[in-house]
Amino acid sequence: MLGIYIHVPFCIRKCFYCAFDSIPKSKWNENFIEEYINCICNEIEITSYTKSVDTIFFGGGTPSILSPKHIDRIISKIDKKFGILPKAEISMECNPCTVKGNLLSDFKNAGINRISIGGQSFDDLLLKKIGRLHSSLELSKTLETACSLNFDSVGVDLIFGFPKYTKDILVSDIDQVLKYPIEHISLYMFMPEEGTILGDKCIKGDLEIPNDDLLVEQMEYVHGQLVKNGFFHYEISNFAKNNKFCRHNLKYWNFEEYLGFGSSACSFVKRERFKNISDPFQYCKNIKSNISIKEYSETLPLKNSEGEFVMLKLRLARGLSSLEFYKNFGEDFEKVYFKELQFLIKNGFIEKKSQDKEDFFYIPYNFFSIQSEIAKYFII
Repeated sequence: MLGIYIHVPFCIRKCFYCAFDSIPKSKWNENFIEEYINCICNEIEITSYTKSVDTIFFGGGTPSILSPKHIDRIISKIDKKFGILPKAEISMECNPCTVKGNLLSDFKNAGINRISIGGQSFDDLLLKKIGRLHSSLELSKTLETACSLNFDSVGVDLIFGFPKYTKDILVSDIDQVLKYPIEHISLYMFMPEEGTILGDKCIKGDLEIPNDDLLVEQMEYVHGQLVKNGFFHYEISNFAKNNKFCRHNLKYWNFEEYLGFGSSACSFVKRERFKNISDPFQYCKNIKSNISIKEYSETLPLKNSEGEFVMLKLRLARGLSSLEFYKNFGEDFEKVYFKELQFLIKNGFIEKKSQDKEDFFYIPYNFFSIQSEIAKYFII
C-alpha cells in the first residue's frame, strides 16, 4: 500500500523560525493557487505508480489556505488514479487563523478525517515573538470546534525550546492541551535554522536557546505528564492515545513507500528516493511544459539502505525488529552491526528485548533527545 503526501507551499506569512519550503501571501494570489492545484492534478495523472492508497497527508506550508473544493478535487483525482482504500487516513495540517466559520466542517465533508492543528503554544507573548498569527484564544476555539466534529483523530503540534522558553510556559501549554479530548500530540524542539529570522539571531549569538540539560528536563516532564494522562510516547516527537498514531508518518519511519506531489515533495518507491524542485512557480512551469520536475533522485545502495532503515526505526518506541531487518535485507542485524551494538548496549543507549519470539532493539525514552547521535553509528 502507498502513502501520498501533497505539499501546499502557501502561507499568509512565514513564521520567524520556519525553514520549510513555503511562500508568503505577498508572493501568491488566488489565480496561482488554481494553477498550482491544476499542476498537482496533472502530476498525479502522469505518474506511473499505481498501488492502492491507504494514507494521504496534506502538509505545507498551510494546507488550510486551500478551499474544501481544492481538497475534494485532489482527493478525487487520487482515488481515480490509485484507488483510496476504505478507512484510509486522510490528514490535513491547519493553522487556527485560517479555519474560521464552518471551514473545518467543510474540510471534513471534503474527505479529511484526521486534522492536525499547528498551535505551537498557548502563550500569547511567545506566539508573537515566533511570528504566529493566531492567539491562544483562537487556538482554543479551533480545538473546541475540531473536537466537536467527530474527526477520526484530532491532534495538535507544540514547540518547545525557543529563546527564553521556560518550564513554566511548557507546564502551562501541557495543562491547556490536556483540557481537550484530543488523541495526538506532536512536541517538537526548536532548532535554529540558517536563513530564518529566529535561527539567524541564535546562530549569531544575539539570542540564546535553553541548554541541553534544561531541554532534557522539559522533555522528561512532558513524557511523564502525557503518559500519566493515557498517551503513549510512540515516536521521538509524537504521543498518541487510543492507538491514534499518525499512520502516514509511520510510513516514513517504517521505511515504507510513499509518493509526494507538488513543489519540494519527496517520494520513496522501490528504494529510489526523489524530490521535486522547490520553487512552486518553476514547478508549475515545468509541469505545463512537460519538463522534468525532479530536483534529484537516487537509488540507495544496500549498505545505505540498511543504515537508513536502522536510523528511522530507532525513532520509534517499538524500535527495530531483527526479523524485519532480515526480511528487508537478508542479513542478520546483530552480525552486521556487532561492534556498534556492543558499545551502545553496554552504555545503555540501546536496549534489547524479546517479544513473541522476536528481538527488538530500541532507544530508552530518556535518550530520545540524542537519537540522531546514536543513529550515526549505523550511517555510512
